[in-house]
Amino acid sequence: YELANKMGIRRMGAILNQFGFGTLTGIDLDDELPGIVASPEWKRRMKGERWYDGDTIISAIGQGFMQATPLQLAAATATLANRGQRFMPFLLLGEQLPGKAYVSQQPISLDPVTLQDDVYWDIVIKAMQDVVASPGGTAYRAFGPHNYTYTIAAKTGTAQVSRRRNPDEQDKQENLPEKLRDHNLFIAFAPADKPKIALAIITEHSHVAAETARAIFDYYLGTQQNVTRHSPNKIEKTPA
Repeated sequence: YELANKMGIRRMGAILNQFGFGTLTGIDLDDELPGIVASPEWKRRMKGERWYDGDTIISAIGQGFMQATPLQLAAATATLANRGQRFMPFLLLGEQLPGKAYVSQQPISLDPVTLQDDVYWDIVIKAMQDVVASPGGTAYRAFGPHNYTYTIAAKTGTAQVSRRRNPDEQDKQENLPEKLRDHNLFIAFAPADKPKIALAIITEHSHVAAETARAIFDYYLGTQQNVTRHSPNKIEKTPA
């Protein structure tokens, strides 16, 4: 509570904006949505209400009025992997006009995320590695006990669909109608020490986002080319 209010919603909003939330990514697709990074001005304009300390608290834990697209989540995850270096996402691999040579699409750099101390990148990424590598991690069941050779940094999440009535047996997810079950979120990049792929997955009314990511990483990275699985104390800084 004290930490969230000390940071304040404006500081939280500023860092979220640096990661690209609340704005268009610029991808070469139509009808992209910018999402929402809420602020006192936004709430007054959209809800006709003032901003409360409680709004800041729930915003600090990923709830509240914020909205993000899966693409924004994936782009922000890639930014984490790159320790602040940002690129505009695109689908076009290249183009070749009649009578011309093939020209591949070149990365388009965006303004980087800047921190007061770069050590925070290592702290966050190490914590994200523990999500899958530590027995207490929320994705350990999908990754930790099973054989794989690449490092991975990840974060699980839940998008609540219906309000809980009672925290008893009758209100467990498997006992709810499918349309009322929560959505499962998972962001990750791998290998954690030499990033090659970043992703964001949302599975609707299910809890298999981490398992889905595991299948994608296993397919993309294979088993021969991967780096070692152990979590390094100091993560090598390499581009994704």
